[in-house]
Amino acid sequence: MREETTMKLQIQSDLHLEFAEFEANCSQADVLILAGDIHVGTKGVEWAVSLGLDIPVIYVAGNHEFYHHAYPSLFTALLKVAEGTHVHVLENNTLTLDGVTFHGTTLWTDFQLFGESWSAEAMAEYSMPDYKVIWNDTDDDVLAPRHTKAIHANSLNWLAKSLESSPSETNVVVTHHAPSFRSCAERFKNDKMSAAFMSNLEPFVEQWKPDVWFHGHCHNLSDYQLGDCRVVCNPRGYPRESGTDFIEQMIVEV
Repeated sequence: MREETTMKLQIQSDLHLEFAEFEANCSQADVLILAGDIHVGTKGVEWAVSLGLDIPVIYVAGNHEFYHHAYPSLFTALLKVAEGTHVHVLENNTLTLDGVTFHGTTLWTDFQLFGESWSAEAMAEYSMPDYKVIWNDTDDDVLAPRHTKAIHANSLNWLAKSLESSPSETNVVVTHHAPSFRSCAERFKNDKMSAAFMSNLEPFVEQWKPDVWFHGHCHNLSDYQLGDCRVVCNPRGYPRESGTDFIEQMIVEV
């Protein structure tokens, strides 16, 4: 960790602007981090650009960005909207600001939260809109759990190499999906569908030792330690949804 200065990171996720507007107040932040499910398609990045902030914005796509769009080609459109602006779209790539390296990827999950994956995959494919309204243009087919499971493995492999080769002493991971069962709300701890929201990445965190891990997807506030890594999720959630405990100006200093 750097000792001479601190950087104030404001974390928000799951704003779901497709359902209700939101006015961002970033007056205390040095960097705004948006950890996915901001709006569908390119509209989340367009909104982030329209804020006209004089601070960097780090944007990682969630699953909802891809609703009624194609994976992975939507990333090309997201990057085009952000080009030349203060908004930085990260998908298996990094951004270094003042000695802090941000490693960003949507991540998805391995479906192995409760052990074997086949039943969780089957439940997700049957019940989640992700596997009905997102087109996988790599395989020319509707996105399926087998696709996102493979994407997760590729992203995790990239993240390990990225952390290993990082030029910075301070490393912040930004994903949409969660790295630990500890991010699961109590009411979902026996729900096999939770395997589509998080993976058991505690051994990964212990090995590669990021300083902070921001995520979204789970509509409940989380703030805990995995060893020396602070894990934070600060989602707004859906209109009139209870239990999110969203903090509008949540600041994490690194």
